[in-house]
Amino acid sequence: IRRVFPGPDGTLLALDAHNISRLDIDSGEVDVLIDLSELGGGHLEPAASSDDDTSQARVAAAAYGDDLLFVAADRVWRLDGAFRG
Repeated sequence: IRRVFPGPDGTLLALDAHNISRLDIDSGEVDVLIDLSELGGGHLEPAASSDDDTSQARVAAAAYGDDLLFVAADRVWRLDGAFRG
């Protein structure tokens, strides 16, 4: 896991390899929400801090209601209904 973000209902969102996954802390379940390998030619890294090198594409994610919002390949993406279920 390269980066962790807050998720809905006490879960976490994790950037691992080329996936954004939801981690259920209580059960240990991991659900892959999206495979990012096709975005940005497969060279995505966690979001940069102001001191980091910004020459590579960066990734950050957040829950927004039932949707997953994420930044990748210099664009904002929305995965509708990622948390419905």
